[in-house]
Amino acid sequence: MFILRSSLAWFYEETFRWGQEVASNPIAEAATGVMYSNRIDGRPSRLGPSYHDQFADCYAVIAVLSALLNRSDPAKRDIELGLYETGLHIAARDLLGVQLKSHLLGRPEQEPSAEFSIPGYGSYETSDGRWIYLVMLTDDHWRKFCAATAIESNPDHATLRQRRRARPEIEALVADRVRAYSYDDLARTLADKGVGHTEVLSLDRVLDVPQAQAPGKCSDFTFKDYDFHTPDLPLPNLTRSEDMSKAPPLLGEDTRSILNMLGYDEAAITALLDAGAARSADSDAALWALPEKTA
Repeated sequence: MFILRSSLAWFYEETFRWGQEVASNPIAEAATGVMYSNRIDGRPSRLGPSYHDQFADCYAVIAVLSALLNRSDPAKRDIELGLYETGLHIAARDLLGVQLKSHLLGRPEQEPSAEFSIPGYGSYETSDGRWIYLVMLTDDHWRKFCAATAIESNPDHATLRQRRRARPEIEALVADRVRAYSYDDLARTLADKGVGHTEVLSLDRVLDVPQAQAPGKCSDFTFKDYDFHTPDLPLPNLTRSEDMSKAPPLLGEDTRSILNMLGYDEAAITALLDAGAARSADSDAALWALPEKTA
């Protein structure tokens, strides 16, 4: 027996099923195409920071502010936001790019990376093993880079269209010129010629540079026995306060005060804690206990 279902019924059934699946930041990355081009040893891998989680938070704030500005519209107060939908919006530019390629070429074609269509744009290794990221968006950028690194003018490479046709040659040329300089020397000559660039930093070095150490960028706090230096929200005029150096609460640190605020008396709070229905912080417990070494 064959059961025929309308496409609309299938759509709602599949949508409901997806809504019940376990979701997380990398799930959204994988399902919306973001992870496909980010590969480590050929394996699609999640991005570093949890961008989808953070973008969802930002979209939620936008939705709440919109609801507050439109109090007379009940529909604005019904806020529902998913990681998948967030991921779709983040990937919109690249999704449209694939569609454009389909229209122009008659087939869907995805670039290996966001920089692939612009030769000389991306990361290159210097002679001292550091990585520099070059901005090479326009013909003027290319001319400035050539002037900075003593590349002879070549009329066959004057336009982006020409450089695209000669992509392997351009990539080899740029990589070779970058490799001839130490990072500091190259950064200095690029800055003199107005070439956009920056160093590709490992996470352990990001907060050590002067730009990250400028006032209003980061705050220091101590969490138990550990000292931390953390980036602040990029709105110092709105968020900067004396509390920026205050450590986050321990898990369960405010349980008693919150339950009390909700109307529970001390006896009821103690009963909830004793039953394991709520948890209160143990200020004497180690935050992260390393496993004991065995002989």
